[in-house]
Amino acid sequence: MANRRLALVVAVDSYSHAGLRQLAAPAADADALAEVLGDADLGAFDVDVLRNPTSTAVAERVDDLLADRDPGDLVVLHFSCHGLLDPRGELYLAATNTTPDRLPSTAVDAALVNRLMRRSRAGQVVLFLDCCYGGAFERGVIPRAGGAVDIGGQFTAESRFGGGYGRVVVTASSATEYAFEGLEPVEFDRAQPSVFTGALTEGLRTGAADLDGDGQVTLAELYDYVHRRVKTLCPQQTPSKWEFELQGEVRIARNPNRRVRPGRLPEEIGELLEHSSPMARMSTVQELARLAGSDDLPLALAAVEALRGLAEDDSRRVSLAGAEALTTILPRVEPASLDLGRVALGSVAHAEDVRLEGVPLVAVSRVAVSDLRVKARLSGSTVRVAWEPVEVGRLTARVTVTGPLGEVRIEVNGEAYADERPRAEPKVSEVSGALGTEVTRSRDTSSRGTLLRAGLAPPPPEGYKPSGQLAGAVFVVVMVVVVVLMVVALAV
Repeated sequence: MANRRLALVVAVDSYSHAGLRQLAAPAADADALAEVLGDADLGAFDVDVLRNPTSTAVAERVDDLLADRDPGDLVVLHFSCHGLLDPRGELYLAATNTTPDRLPSTAVDAALVNRLMRRSRAGQVVLFLDCCYGGAFERGVIPRAGGAVDIGGQFTAESRFGGGYGRVVVTASSATEYAFEGLEPVEFDRAQPSVFTGALTEGLRTGAADLDGDGQVTLAELYDYVHRRVKTLCPQQTPSKWEFELQGEVRIARNPNRRVRPGRLPEEIGELLEHSSPMARMSTVQELARLAGSDDLPLALAAVEALRGLAEDDSRRVSLAGAEALTTILPRVEPASLDLGRVALGSVAHAEDVRLEGVPLVAVSRVAVSDLRVKARLSGSTVRVAWEPVEVGRLTARVTVTGPLGEVRIEVNGEAYADERPRAEPKVSEVSGALGTEVTRSRDTSSRGTLLRAGLAPPPPEGYKPSGQLAGAVFVVVMVVVVVLMVVALAV
């Protein structure tokens, strides 16, 4: 299928070799990045996450992802792991089975990733490397890099076997130099995976990386944002980017909190707004109200700001006309309050949708919540409010939608309770079908749990009379009584 958006996130924080220290951040960072990239309202990628894979599994998955692609496809790869250099300065990405002195056979060779990227027919391939360079090796193994390591130089564009174009490599650090002293490594560049990937996630999730405010986060904007953010948080770390045959912009995500800058009003309206005659200025009100409802959002915002100016005009007639026009374009929500009802602890998050009504400009809004237990997101003209209770009690919260036309509020109420009802027992038919054998249910009085046993069932507990066996039990009792009476009669 053409024009697909595919992403592979590889997170390795656990290593079988004692000489490689375990990492704390990759798993959490991978979860956060995968969530943002996979969000239909943000990245809209089909995301696959590999957690602590072997080097072979990584190579096979990258090969599968990049093979059989189309020129319209965008593929994003993200690695969060140790980055290791062999004595020749060649880069390897550590997997869970990596042995530091056997990198070619136990780690992922960056040269292999490079070849797979170049051979792919995908139109655009982006590689993010969030590597902890200079990871701790076991005692006695002392690899050294002769000065700064040119990571980008290991990803070249040479020949384009697959006919694709647009390859970009973004790394958490520009270069690394490291050595060992005694038992402990001395790291001159302490890569912080959570800083780099955290900045990526933050920029996409909040829309802060949409530097030009056009509603789209391009790769160039994302890199600029991440570079500034990382340098602020960790001055000794410098993200870097290399581009090979890149054509056009790489659109990574939408901005969930799009900002719009005012455009330019038609010249004749601008002249009337500056006119000394109140009647001339008031003549623009109707046309400005029409433009405020335009799909051209910069133009609509310019019209709204002009109406606000008229609402403060020195002429009372003009100001009243401007204020009245503004009221016709104010945003509205339907319903204005949500009663989420009674929700059991531990249940799936309860969600409701609220319709945001008004001119197209209302879609350029931000959503905030007064209670962190409540999650809210604006998608188009719909505000989705979700609540997953974590404690018993009443919920009283407010969701505020703020945009160029002002703000509206949604009152949210609910009640969380502890569900003490016993969990539903599996049906015999369902269990027998799964096990492929006859299954009988019995009650284990010692654990008060439900036991499923195959074959002969144990005796039922006292008082237990399955309705299906009642007739048979009565028949047996009657027969016993008849036999006793016959024996007594013969004896007499």
